[in-house]
Amino acid sequence: MFFGTFYVMWYYFMSQQVRFLLPVMPIFAAFAALGLGRAWAMTADIRPARLLLAGAVLVLAINQGLFVGIYATLRLPPALGLKSAAAYHRDAPTMQGAFYENCTYVTRHLEPGERYLGLIWPHSYYCPQSTAAVNGWFAGTERERLYPLKGISLDEVITAFERENTALVTVPTNSENRHNEFSRTEIIAADPSSSFVGRYFADTIPGLVPLARDRFSAVYDGHEILAYMKAKRLERP
Repeated sequence: MFFGTFYVMWYYFMSQQVRFLLPVMPIFAAFAALGLGRAWAMTADIRPARLLLAGAVLVLAINQGLFVGIYATLRLPPALGLKSAAAYHRDAPTMQGAFYENCTYVTRHLEPGERYLGLIWPHSYYCPQSTAAVNGWFAGTERERLYPLKGISLDEVITAFERENTALVTVPTNSENRHNEFSRTEIIAADPSSSFVGRYFADTIPGLVPLARDRFSAVYDGHEILAYMKAKRLERP
């Protein structure tokens, strides 16, 4: 009952990733070992059954070995310097991706004293950390983090852009979803307006030329976005 309940929750309410089964793996492994031991004892005098059981265990062991081997072929070449990081992140399936190319662009082009606004999520390890206003959380917007329904005004966003000297903005363009009936990969267009900051300039994104782009995100000039928001403020009644 416990395993069945957890599996249903894992399948329908999580992202169907195997690592989320780890909480039940120790208990499951103990029961599996107990069951295998009893099955092995029960087939002691039945040679065909013993061979069938040994064959089944061998198949499972080979399957697990293939799983480890496949990931080894993906991970070892870049770890040993046989494949570049850019090529690895371009070829390896990583859900939304590590945003390696765009984060590398931000790292290379962000000047001293400049910051960038990161709307991509999860925030990438490869993006600069201390110079980021992640997901719109500018300094001074802590209250909005606690009370998101209050939101933040256009004037406050413009002030934050200017105060932080926001030179670049990383925006999600697509996401990869496997949480469906057939567990097949679906590419879904991202909506920058879902961010409580991105909603003030999401409508101008299609008209801007990205400075860098990958499968799941793009980098835009923060000064262009700031100019758009200022023009938008002037148009208000």
